[in-house]
Amino acid sequence: KSIDTPIEIIEGWIEEYRREIKMMQEEIKKLKDIREECQRDRYR
Repeated sequence: KSIDTPIEIIEGWIEEYRREIKMMQEEIKKLKDIREECQRDRYR
């Protein structure tokens, strides 16, 4: 038996997850930049 969840609630969850994913992507980008910088410093 499935639970009837209003579409508005599900859309709210999707919005929330999208924001979280965006934040994670920004964090990953920062980490990648730091890693590249570290690698450049090592080879200098």
